[in-house]
Amino acid sequence: MADGHAAAFIEEVEEQFKPLSIAAALAAWEATTTGTEEAQAQSAAAESALKKYLSSGDRFAQIQSFLSRTGELGPLTRRQFELLAIAHQANQLPAEVIEDLVCRSKKIEAEFHNYRARLDGHEVTDNEIIAILRGEGDLVQRRAAWEASKQIASRVADDLIELVRRRNDAARSLGYRDFYAMQLALQEIDERQLFDLFGELKERTDDPFRVAKAEIDARLAQRYGSSPDELRPWHYADPFFQEPPLGDDLGLDAQFKGKDLLAIASSFYEGVNLPIADVLERSDLEERPGKDQHATASISTVRVTSASFAISRTTTVGWGSSCTSWAMRRMTNTSQLPSPGYFASRPTSRSPKRSRSSWIV
Repeated sequence: MADGHAAAFIEEVEEQFKPLSIAAALAAWEATTTGTEEAQAQSAAAESALKKYLSSGDRFAQIQSFLSRTGELGPLTRRQFELLAIAHQANQLPAEVIEDLVCRSKKIEAEFHNYRARLDGHEVTDNEIIAILRGEGDLVQRRAAWEASKQIASRVADDLIELVRRRNDAARSLGYRDFYAMQLALQEIDERQLFDLFGELKERTDDPFRVAKAEIDARLAQRYGSSPDELRPWHYADPFFQEPPLGDDLGLDAQFKGKDLLAIASSFYEGVNLPIADVLERSDLEERPGKDQHATASISTVRVTSASFAISRTTTVGWGSSCTSWAMRRMTNTSQLPSPGYFASRPTSRSPKRSRSSWIV
């Protein structure tokens, strides 16, 4: 009987949650692909409506009551309630706080959607900057391109720091140390276990990393006629040193140059009986002004089940953190250039530098 009442409760929540979730996803897609003020406002309103629905204290209490009935719920039903509890927990905030946080976040996202760096007096896309760093031999041009990739920092820094402060305050009001700790907890990730894992990963990869880095630096030093100690960030092909420089014998550009990538992709998925024609029809594949240069998005019907609700929750978190991590990678003061050993070492996972609790958005 308890499972029957629980199923009815979940069905009712799904009927209410589903249209709000779809509306928020569609509005976010429109804002991401157009960058217009109207689309940004609609996205903020739709996300606020979804979060305010999840802020219901009465519904949260009902969910907790169902979860307290040990042994009365089947494993799938219990998991559904656990995920509902997680979604509600993060939003047990006053409506005005929810609206404020969403609007501040959307303002920063809009800046990323619309801003284009300026180089030599004209706007350039991120792809153009990457092309310069991959192929340009003139160090003056390389440095200018690298510095242009950081211009967004001054436009979002103050707003980002204020959003961090307010999100931390909101998380503390819910009993968490800060927003970072809350996000980990609500994703069911043990912070200590996570950093222990990263610490072990670092220890095991430090030596191989140094060897690989030395080989990369030796090649770059030879290419630019300098010593490894003289290398700076703009010597590298990736403005954030997230990907190794591709040598003449690496990369797939030569193999795919001049070919129809969509046709190749479609043919591959047709071959494994996963046609993607309908996906491509609904996709937005070309860059243009106002469109987010960094993120990808997908929209699907959301059901409150143990699998799909988890996907929805992860996607929502990922959407925010992707913009934030990009912002943080761009928060580089080019007047304080890295030392020659900037890339030679990495902070340990247990050092104070590894904590992103003051920055995570």
